[in-house]
Amino acid sequence: MGHLAADIGYPFTIATYVIVGSTGAFIWDLLANMESDHQLLFKYDMAFPTVVYFLSRISVLASTLVNAVIRSAPLGAHCQRFQTTACVLYHIAFSSTALLFFLRVRAIFNRNVYVVAFFFVLWLAVLGGSATVATVGGSSPLGPTKYCLPKPTKMYISASPITLAVHDTLVFAAISWRILSHSWLDPNMKPALKAFVTGRYLPAFSRALLQDGQVYYLVTIVSNLIAVITVTLPAVPRAYRFMYVFNCAVSNMMACRVFRHTKFGHFREESISTQRMYSTSIRFASDTDSEATEGQKDFSSLGMLETVPPDSERRDSRILTRAFGRVWYSRVLGGLILASMIFTPVICVYVCLHRNGGGHKV
Repeated sequence: MGHLAADIGYPFTIATYVIVGSTGAFIWDLLANMESDHQLLFKYDMAFPTVVYFLSRISVLASTLVNAVIRSAPLGAHCQRFQTTACVLYHIAFSSTALLFFLRVRAIFNRNVYVVAFFFVLWLAVLGGSATVATVGGSSPLGPTKYCLPKPTKMYISASPITLAVHDTLVFAAISWRILSHSWLDPNMKPALKAFVTGRYLPAFSRALLQDGQVYYLVTIVSNLIAVITVTLPAVPRAYRFMYVFNCAVSNMMACRVFRHTKFGHFREESISTQRMYSTSIRFASDTDSEATEGQKDFSSLGMLETVPPDSERRDSRILTRAFGRVWYSRVLGGLILASMIFTPVICVYVCLHRNGGGHKV
């Protein structure tokens, strides 16, 4: 860092340590959950949410590794190529992580088209916000050294952490409201608020869903807040604006934690009690229902819910027929998600190459 001024070199070094540390923490999380990932890969059907899960894990790993290499390795003339790769990987990592929680909201609000549509639009906002990273300005060799120095960013890249923060907050609020509305029938606000904070008097299923969401929210909102501050405040050194890598890694670790708990049935101790939904109970759709038809499997593979009568003798395999009359809706929405995940990274690559193609000399 001898070729940088003191007021630039020190923040740059700290940001490098944070990025490398985030990479190490994410690799540790991967190793710690290797057994769970092995079960998801080989003992469960490869449903759409599972594909998104592994896509997010792989893309976040690749994104953090590439950013760590950019900050710590002498890449020379390859700085711009690595920066282009990093911005594309970041986009995929960010949007796929947010998609995990959109699928969770969709599962819980599966019969409310308007709520699902609202959160789909919100996820598209996260998708577009993460694409702004394609215009960060690229990277070039630092003076006579071969190390890379990121170029100045534009303020509009703050759209990425801001949209994710809004998305995460509304997801948490919507899921919490849904759980409380079906588990807490007392109209008194004070005990309801106490139940929301402590989980006391709630069924075990509802309490697990609520408290796990709180853990995710508290950790991620702090991470999002740090990212928003470092990007938006002019007083913060620009070297810290690339610490979104930390935010991406933390968000993914929390999102995948909730996904694994849901997938492995840690939240199925008992169903959500609801007299407001015609005395039916709700559970997450299983990917291994042997009696489901092909259309039903398509429906459940997108992480939807199925409703079953509380007195059903075969609750794990019985599916409400009228719910599957809307398979077209699931397929259309799934197609839109896939198209967005495919074409937006392509646009991101084009913007990166068009804006920074060939690199710039210092």
